[in-house]
Amino acid sequence: MLNALYVLVSDEKDTYLEQTILSIESLKKASSGVGGVIVLVDQSTMDTLTGRRARICRVADKIIKVDVPDELDNRNRSRFLKTSMYQYVDNDFVFIDGDTIVCGDVEQAKGDYDVAAVLDLHKQLSEYPPSAGMLRRAKKCGFHVAYDDKHFNSGFMYVRKSEKSKEFFEQWHALWKETLAYGKTFDQTSLNEVNFRMGGVIHELDGIFNCQIRRYGTGLQFVNRAIVIHYFASNKAGEVPYDLSDVDLLRHALDDEYPANLQGILDNPKAAFRCARYVIADPVTAELLESRTFSCVNFLRRKCHILYAFVEKCLGFIAGISRHFRSN
Repeated sequence: MLNALYVLVSDEKDTYLEQTILSIESLKKASSGVGGVIVLVDQSTMDTLTGRRARICRVADKIIKVDVPDELDNRNRSRFLKTSMYQYVDNDFVFIDGDTIVCGDVEQAKGDYDVAAVLDLHKQLSEYPPSAGMLRRAKKCGFHVAYDDKHFNSGFMYVRKSEKSKEFFEQWHALWKETLAYGKTFDQTSLNEVNFRMGGVIHELDGIFNCQIRRYGTGLQFVNRAIVIHYFASNKAGEVPYDLSDVDLLRHALDDEYPANLQGILDNPKAAFRCARYVIADPVTAELLESRTFSCVNFLRRKCHILYAFVEKCLGFIAGISRHFRSN
């Protein structure tokens, strides 16, 4: 029987606790056969689990406090726990990111392999241009971006207790600690470097186990059969087409009784896309959304409102001229 494992570093300013509570509740509803839900926390997070925030102590089966170096900030505390989590679980387990909703039986991920995960963005690396950030992070650390054209997402992982998986996590934690020298640490970059060094130890899972709802992903094809929906709550506003990206809605996860719209998401998580306006079904539009042109325009919209408004007027003028000539 599998354990389910979460990592939580949180305070009252963020919504990581709320996300994790909702994920655990959805897990228990959809995967009744899971042996137990374990949450790893650091001391600072444990100190906040009082009052309404103590709800997670009732939702999870076990909270384990791990000693984490005091000098690490919250982001790096979370990465410390994630890359060292293997040693705190006795049985085979699945690791699940907090910004997820579970829709089916995660035990279906179990198989005859040591470590398993889903491809990042559901694509092989050659099928999409890796982000400049991804390449920059790997180059800075002297790491490989992928093994056999595969770059894995760490939001859902199946782990079998074995010597090989133990070695995997020992290397992952060590390589992650190496990245501390570069200021901003890279847990997924180091995960994929370990996979490269161990000759492709990570088994590729079906995308249904980590259905990634992102602008540039192809997760839509897996929604109907999804076991886990990963909605990336920490992404920039406007980039997450999933209803739980609403911070005000997430805050209700600490309520004794959920409002109807939040309960509705838990009851039917595959339909929680009211904030999504369009389905990008054609390759031409998809190519445009992945272009530098779109990235530049989106940057202007977010950071340079006056210049963005000017560009909009210019494009509107050009479109008007184009319509005039087409009509004649």
